[in-house]
Parts: sequence; C-alpha cells; structure tokens
Amino acid sequence: MGKAMDISGTTQTDKRPLVSVGIPTYNRPEGLRRTLNCITGQTYKNLEIIVSDNCSLGPETERVVREFMGRDSRIQFFQQNENMGVAFNFQFVLEKATGEYFMWAADDDEWLPEFIMTNINNIGGAGSCMTNYITRNRILNFDRYNKKPCLTGNDRYNDLKSFLFNLYPGMVYGLHRRVTIKWVEKSSFFDFWDCFFSFRQILDNSFIVLPKYLFISGIDNCEYIYKPYTQKKKECLNIPLFLGIV
Repeated sequence: MGKAMDISGTTQTDKRPLVSVGIPTYNRPEGLRRTLNCITGQTYKNLEIIVSDNCSLGPETERVVREFMGRDSRIQFFQQNENMGVAFNFQFVLEKATGEYFMWAADDDEWLPEFIMTNINNIGGAGSCMTNYITRNRILNFDRYNKKPCLTGNDRYNDLKSFLFNLYPGMVYGLHRRVTIKWVEKSSFFDFWDCFFSFRQILDNSFIVLPKYLFISGIDNCEYIYKPYTQKKKECLNIPLFLGIV
C-alpha cells in the first residue's frame, strides 16, 4: 500500500457542523479544476476539502491543486506515490475526513453553489441526503433532467421499494452523516457497489432525496460507457468501479 505526502492548509471553521468533501482524482486536471471551483464556491463555508491524487501522470494535477490551495486554506492535498486503484482512493479520502458530515466529489461532476447548504438544512436525523440531478453530456452539449427515487426518510419500506424501482448509482454522491458510513473504509467492492451503498443507507439509517436539481452528473463521451469494477488483465487500473464515477 502506497504512502501519501500531505500538503495541507489550515482549515477554516465556524459554528456550523464541519463538512468533509473527499475528492479522489486521477489524471484529469481540468475536470479537477471544475470540481474545485464548484466545491470552494459553495455557500456553506465550513468545509475541509480533501484531494487525493492517485499518482497522476505529469505535474498538471498538482499544479491545479496548488493553485487553489494558494487562495483557499480549507484544502488538504495528498499525493499517492503509486497508483493504488480507484477503490483505495475512494476509501482514502473518507479515512482522512474529520467532519460530522461527509460527501464524495468526483472530478467530472458539478454542483450548484447551494448544494451542500440545501442538503445539510434538510438531512434532519437521516443518515444521508441528496438532491435530484441533471445529466450533462459535454460532448453532445445537452442536459437531461432526471428524478431520483422519491425517498422521504420516514418510511424505509416504501423508500426501499422506490429505490429498487429507480436505481440510481449517483446517490453515493449525496451528503452523509460520517458515522453512518465508516463501514465503507473496510468494505470490499464489486459491480453495482454504489447501489448497494444506497440500499444499505436507506435500510440502516434512512435516506432523503430532495426535489431541487442541484447536482450535475457529467459525461465527457458521446454516450454512456459502462465501467465494471471487475477488470480483465492488462486493463487500466483506473477504470472506475462505480457507475457514477468516470
């Protein structure tokens, strides 16, 4: 297992709960720039932003992070000295988090500025909270408005049924009460693990989905590409294991 070099700034704090944002990244500096713009521009300010670079090729990824660190002390930067695979990186940012709440942020997605504020104001006693989402194909230049399952957090049986009839892997990118997802640090991963994650959160801790469209799932190809966790030999280790991560 590789070691990481920690290049961190001072975390800004206020009286509201700390939210940790984990950004696993690899070899996509411009996507990372877009993600950091979205996260640092959130209206909710009490954040720690944890970036883990999974040994990207070339210096561009580090340059992007250092640029943002120069003007935002909430960012912590970890550089893996060998590529540990996407599952490791996904778990690594969670392990480094200290906030009461946690969210993963992929380097190809986007968030409206009020995303975190809206979720934290509506999570109540639930384990997780998410908004509806827009699918954005940047190559074909179109947005599609989608609806996640209707989850109220008040009726776990009906919430589970609603989820099973409308599976959406990207719910893993919602806001989570960190104590309820500590199990992920020791989890084994498999195809459709992201759906398993949401199913478990609904069952064990409840999950709320809000009607506002504040999350944008980015696609940088002409069509959706299925990326299984189980890989053939000689395939790139950086193929995402979750349907929602590209």
